[in-house]
Amino acid sequence: MKEFIQSDPGIYAVELYLREIIQLEVGQLGVFTFPRGEYIYVGSAFGPGGLKARMGRHIGGEIDKVHWHIDYLSPFTKVRAFCYLPVCTTDVGKKSLREQKLLECRWVNTIFTKFNPAIPAPGFGASDCFSGCKAHLAAFPLYDKRLEFESNLLAENSLQDELARSVGVHRSTLRIEP
Repeated sequence: MKEFIQSDPGIYAVELYLREIIQLEVGQLGVFTFPRGEYIYVGSAFGPGGLKARMGRHIGGEIDKVHWHIDYLSPFTKVRAFCYLPVCTTDVGKKSLREQKLLECRWVNTIFTKFNPAIPAPGFGASDCFSGCKAHLAAFPLYDKRLEFESNLLAENSLQDELARSVGVHRSTLRIEP
């Protein structure tokens, strides 16, 4: 999958499936219990290698050194879908780095508003957040009735529309891989 991802800077969301309940120590955040189910992690990639390098870690890349919060959880999960927006291909790329990072928070807020998910680890993925997000990881435990009807949350057209609208782009600008 990662061979199709561009090396441009951007924002992304990865939908993960956790087969069984686990307890993890997540760096200095502490120890948390992660219920079995679906997760959506929202991040950004503005460093070297851009989206290709960052998302490559999440979708099957080898993690030689744990660096980000998601690096603790991803080895226990399977990628179900991912969505990303290269910022250099839109007017978004003309914004400052701080403004571009705020786009990540807009996606987080869109997901939390639409689904009202659980937060198993407060602060997860949000250590560089400018908006005061509670976390950049949304959990959908398997007891959530919604999951009986939807296999991939990121593949949902209405969510894609809302994610695109939240950052001021057309849905066709997003790249989706279910």
